[in-house]
Amino acid sequence: MLGGDRNRSIIWIEKTAIAQKAKYYTSNKPCLRGHTSPRLLSGNKCLECEKERNKTRPPKIDPTKRYGRAIKHKYGLTIEQYNALLLAQNNCCRICIRPFTERGSNNDAPVIDHCHTTNKIRGLICHRCNKGLGAFEDNVQILYNAISYLQS
Repeated sequence: MLGGDRNRSIIWIEKTAIAQKAKYYTSNKPCLRGHTSPRLLSGNKCLECEKERNKTRPPKIDPTKRYGRAIKHKYGLTIEQYNALLLAQNNCCRICIRPFTERGSNNDAPVIDHCHTTNKIRGLICHRCNKGLGAFEDNVQILYNAISYLQS
């Protein structure tokens, strides 16, 4: 009966952690390696085991290098070419001429604009302008119609 009570108390402690939106919960039951340290609520992982695993993991890649690899793969553009584009545009959007902020910080971050048919890079534009072009389906006639509409 004691084992049944112990299992219920573990579940109760875990449920309390869930209710309180905690990251960890405690358990008297040791993990497979014998640790009795707190467990991560997500995945029921022992913190001691996680520390040991983290020591053997390779270091995280610098976000700039990760972005450089992504744009090289997707657009064939090196980080040096990207930075040259940014410099040539005075760190501003080619459409609205607003200055860019840091990549990933908000809607004014640079986006690589390209033709979806030829994959040719047109330049760097802000997120807002990119969404606008997408809404007009990159169709010049629709854009002319929109300009006429705004001018009337």
